[in-house]
Amino acid sequence: MCAKIIHVDVCESSNQEALKFTELLKSHTEFAISVKKQLAGRGMGKNLWHSTVGKNITVSFVKYPRFLAPDKQFFISMTSSLAVQDTLAETGVKSRIKWPNDILVGDEKISGILIENQISGDVIENTRIGIGLNVNENKFPFEISNPVSLVNLGFDVSPDDLVYELADAMDKWYYRLKEGHYSQIKKQYLAQLLGYKKYLKYQDDFEQFEAKIIDVNELGYLILQDKSHNIREYEMKTVKMIFE
Repeated sequence: MCAKIIHVDVCESSNQEALKFTELLKSHTEFAISVKKQLAGRGMGKNLWHSTVGKNITVSFVKYPRFLAPDKQFFISMTSSLAVQDTLAETGVKSRIKWPNDILVGDEKISGILIENQISGDVIENTRIGIGLNVNENKFPFEISNPVSLVNLGFDVSPDDLVYELADAMDKWYYRLKEGHYSQIKKQYLAQLLGYKKYLKYQDDFEQFEAKIIDVNELGYLILQDKSHNIREYEMKTVKMIFE
């Protein structure tokens, strides 16, 4: 189990609070910050994360993957996504991963992950893995696209209990990463990735097109092959999947 889960009633965001504790502790002790109310919960880029007080999981895990080269940092995202999937599976929910690390049930988003790495030279000094998981949320702001929660799916689950299951799943996958099981991790991630070896619609800065995912490299770049057999490579936030 995760060495320690620190419960916080209110803060700006769990990742920001985790950074404060990292600087205060000045050690390599792994811990997690679980927050009931975020004043400015964040997702990737400029995205915000909505959560009604006490109804969902908003947690950040702090780990020290000094064993992992910076050019393999996307394995942190892979293992975190798989840990959320395993946690949902324990409740009876089947999910898929939408690149890079959104977790979907059908075409609706139930969880998002924000990873912030502190890198010094060729070492990842620490990583803060912020996870938002919709548990008992009934109403979402209209500007949030296609959200869903466990309660919407008919599951009655305590966020306080589920966060410990998530911590166990995180530790399980992190241990596999620490042991160097890179090929196993990537194989599982790709197997769960929406659009892997299947043609779907995408939109980049120039056009809409159909393509299939053929790979995701260790820096997290999406590798697509379109129907003309052209290979297209995208950084995060430069292409999006189109749902119809």
